[in-house]
Amino acid sequence: MRTIAYDRGALYFAIVDDEVRKASRGKHSLDDLMLGILERQRSGKEIDVADWEELLRQYLGQPGVERFRAFMRGELEVPASDAFGRCFRRITKPLRRYELGFEPAVLIEPKRIVRGLVAGSAAEQAGVRNGDEITKPIPQDRIQGTQGQKLTLAIRRAGKDLTITYLPRGEVVSAYQWERIPEIPEAACGH
Repeated sequence: MRTIAYDRGALYFAIVDDEVRKASRGKHSLDDLMLGILERQRSGKEIDVADWEELLRQYLGQPGVERFRAFMRGELEVPASDAFGRCFRRITKPLRRYELGFEPAVLIEPKRIVRGLVAGSAAEQAGVRNGDEITKPIPQDRIQGTQGQKLTLAIRRAGKDLTITYLPRGEVVSAYQWERIPEIPEAACGH
């Protein structure tokens, strides 16, 4: 849950950028909408959802507003295959879902005490137990983004310090990724 809001937001803004670029034939982008929000803010106006919807309506019409509302309702939004440029395409790959193996909220608490250990998880198999104290903060971003990246926990259990390392991955799921199309020469990508 820690990354879902960020991931969904990033995908939504990639969609908006792609749609604005396509609708304006490259004359406008997400930057124009963001500058519109900044301009309103600098003029002393309190910004709300209606401001964003007004800008969407200006650049994408009512369908852009409806897509935003669907996003806010939690509906799945996936960028077009060419959303990141004509030199990229969307593919589906099987990836193992990031699974910490215990309640993720533990890692942001002042005293990190493991609870909610998932039976059969890699954490349990490596020796993590409910009640263990994690004594050092754990930066998760790189670990979440790299399928083979192991997690090392500094644990205190019954007054003894332990180090436990495991691969925090669970079930295999189909995931979208964008890959470079090798048949298109670099010079044609318009960097």
